[in-house]
Amino acid sequence: MTLCLATVCENGKTILIAADKMVGFGVIESELDVIKMRQVHESWWVLFSGNDISPVLPIAARIKDALRERAVSLPEIVDTVGSAYRDQRLADAESRFLRNRGWTLYHFIAKGREKLPEDLYQLLDREIATYNFNNVSLLVAGFDRDAIAHVFTIASDGEPNFSDLEGFGAVGSGTYGALYWLVYREWSQRFSLRRALLYASEAKFFGEQASGVGELTDFYIARHGNPLQQLSDSQIGAVERLRRKVAPRWPTTKRLGDLGADIGEMELMPEAAEPHTSMDARYRLQEGKAGRPEPRSAV
Repeated sequence: MTLCLATVCENGKTILIAADKMVGFGVIESELDVIKMRQVHESWWVLFSGNDISPVLPIAARIKDALRERAVSLPEIVDTVGSAYRDQRLADAESRFLRNRGWTLYHFIAKGREKLPEDLYQLLDREIATYNFNNVSLLVAGFDRDAIAHVFTIASDGEPNFSDLEGFGAVGSGTYGALYWLVYREWSQRFSLRRALLYASEAKFFGEQASGVGELTDFYIARHGNPLQQLSDSQIGAVERLRRKVAPRWPTTKRLGDLGADIGEMELMPEAAEPHTSMDARYRLQEGKAGRPEPRSAV
């Protein structure tokens, strides 16, 4: 799948956006030069994930056409995105379940029960109603007409899930890992941009533990009334070096021994023989060092 992440910082004045670059084709996946985001308004951006993201471009076009270049409120953007998502979902369901029979959704609703056998009508009605739209999910981030930052997601039911309270949201297979890390870091919308970049980079790295999430990452900074700013490779590299410096470490055997000495009751507990694993040699190399060898790059 993917990982797209949006976080609010600098007291709501800034939205930090991150997205990986992994694209899958059946059993094949690769990190391509793609951007998993579309700007649908001067102050709003849509990121996306799904098993088949071909419907995303028509959805973005519907949203952009409806919003034009006017200032919009939060209810307006939510209604516009939700309507565009639901309309495209129904169009996709019509194409998938009805068009090869020469039917449209309009005719199915008007004449389906009358013209079709009841069991076939019930089957098609259920398929259309429960169609999961290839798990297409949208992450929407931007600023309303009062320059207030908002983040929300829309999934297969077409209903919004707001993230304004916590100040961060994500879509894709890496969502749980990323959100867990932001909670662990006690995310605050008052964070400075530098701190937000570090924590978002960490969240992206933890999200990579899920399948289908690429290592390469695009980072963007959005501020109301300003053009979207993309971080350069050198800027991302600086954030990555700091992330490595403060990354959690695996404890060495010596440190575990020190812990046992500090907690007296553990001295009474017999040490069970640990089974040999292929990791033992790697850990032995780390004795007296900071910990486990640094894992692969997050960005």
